Amino acid sequence: MATPRSWQRKVAERHLLSIARLNGLKIRWLSGRHWHTEAEAQGTAQRVLIPKPNNQLQYLVALHEFGHLLGPFPIVARPGLPLVNATDIGASPGQYALLMEAAAWGWAIEHIANELEFCFTPKHIEKAAGEPLAAYVWGVYTAHDDEG
Repeated sequence: MATPRSWQRKVAERHLLSIARLNGLKIRWLSGRHWHTEAEAQGTAQRVLIPKPNNQLQYLVALHEFGHLLGPFPIVARPGLPLVNATDIGASPGQYALLMEAAAWGWAIEHIANELEFCFTPKHIEKAAGEPLAAYVWGVYTAHDDEG
């Protein structure tokens, strides 16, 4: 596992910029610890507002924000990814919100850059999103691994 000294910030930054470029998204680098995914009403100018990744957790949270736009439950319709709402899948709004969050985390986990020395554990999500969501995501993620 990478230590804080060996954390490869530039590699992580380039990976995030590459994801944005390949998917027609914009990144706005923020200072501090603020995270946000933003889409205009028309769904055309989508951007992710994130701080530069100074550590593994910040990098994973940044990927999670991309997951809100590129994952299986995007917050806006994108080419090839139709907008799905709670009624489409027979879920309550609360269940749907949980699915959206879990799907964004799952997308993040699946898109960690191969060249980074990143040893993902449930503690990463627990620190960012809380223990109940971390347990749910880890259960879905490991069940998915067992299938493949």
